[in-house]
Parts: sequence; C-alpha cells; structure tokens
Amino acid sequence: MSAAPAYKEKVYDRPAVDRVAAPRVKIAPRVDPRVRVIERQKRKANPWVTPIQQAIVFSVLTFAIASASSLAGNVMMERARRDGISAAKRTREAIASEAVLQRNVDRLSSVEAITDWTRTHGFKTQDEMVKQVNVKVDPDGETQ
Repeated sequence: MSAAPAYKEKVYDRPAVDRVAAPRVKIAPRVDPRVRVIERQKRKANPWVTPIQQAIVFSVLTFAIASASSLAGNVMMERARRDGISAAKRTREAIASEAVLQRNVDRLSSVEAITDWTRTHGFKTQDEMVKQVNVKVDPDGETQ
C-alpha cells in the first residue's frame, strides 16, 4: 500500500463570490424589566414622636382656623356697622325731605293759596259766588 491519499478533490461549478465579512452585531445583555427591591432595615419609631407631632399640627391648624374666622367675623361686623350708619343717615335725609314736601303741600292746600290761585286764573271764589246770588247761608250750612 502506498502512502497516497485516498480522497479525491471535488470541484464545484459555481460562480466565485467575493465574500465580505458580515458586520458584527453586539447583543445587549439581557435586562430583567422588574425593579430590584432592596429591603432596608426598618427603624423602630420613637413612641413619643408621633403623638407630639400630631398635637403640634393640631394646635397650629386650630390656631390658624380660629384666627381666620375671628378676622372674618370682625370684617362682617364692621361692614354691618357701616351699613347701619349709612341707613340712619338716609333715614334722616328722607325725614327732612318729607318735612319739606309736607310744608309745601300744606302751603298749597291752604284756603288762602287756593283763593289766590282762583283769582289769578280768572275764576270766582266761593264767597264771590254767594254774594252774587244773594243767598243767605246759615252757620249750619243750610240755605234760606
């Protein structure tokens, strides 16, 4: 036996292609979408801190609300006082103007004013009409 190789070289009939190395794609490492939770050691709460804090917050809120309501009440009382003063002033002015109007009405409805008006407008007064007719009138108002 000889030392010659036992295989034959195979030749394929296909066109020659320039082989270009494919670009390397980096694959991102796998990331777990879940959030990692790191547990921390819990501190033991001071039993006096929480009630004291609550008492302080309660006191501050109570003081703020009481101050605001007191201020609002004083503002409303001052407004009512001013409204009362202006109403009293309007009442005095109305009474004064009513008195002036009443004096004018009394002056215009008096017998002398009506007699003067009838004479200036060409009318005869009641006394002139009675004298013209010559009718006697009793003090009781009956004619004779």
